[in-house]
Amino acid sequence: MILPENYLIEKTDSNEAKISFTLKDTLFYLKGHFKEQPLLPGVIQLGWAIHFAKELFSISTVNNIPQVKFTQPIVPFDKVVLRLKLNTEKKNFTFEYFVENIDKVASSGKVKIND
Repeated sequence: MILPENYLIEKTDSNEAKISFTLKDTLFYLKGHFKEQPLLPGVIQLGWAIHFAKELFSISTVNNIPQVKFTQPIVPFDKVVLRLKLNTEKKNFTFEYFVENIDKVASSGKVKIND
């Protein structure tokens, strides 16, 4: 999976983390999605959330994705913060993509895990 360029990881504690990046207009996933206004596909947002959660929280497998909401497009040059929070008791993690330059949540969701 191609990750965002020049991302910065801040692990606030063992169950929370933030990944900050500026979405580059050269990112492969933006090509053809869409011609008039490129935007970051939702499947890539999910993929990045799962990738970073596995890496930062030592999760091995994902069970299902019961909740996802896309409310705002993420477009080139947006300053994005991906917030992850692990809940070991409920066996899930939540994610939120926050776009700083417009002060809005772009997407959020919950992912069930097997661990």
